[in-house]
Amino acid sequence: MRPSIALDLKRSKVREWKERRDLLGYTVEELRDLVGEGIASGPSPQATMADVKAEARRRFEVSRRGG
Repeated sequence: MRPSIALDLKRSKVREWKERRDLLGYTVEELRDLVGEGIASGPSPQATMADVKAEARRRFEVSRRGG
């Protein structure tokens, strides 16, 4: 790949990343704070991904029923 093509590709990917990041609306500092909160909250009571999904489904069903 020619250097100019590689540079254009890198610029394009960085631009796409910035657009996606901007759509989320979080600053880097806010994301750091959120990660810190997650770490400080301790380990998850769910041991596996299947447990996480089951809990998410349970919460979704409760919210659908208005409770």
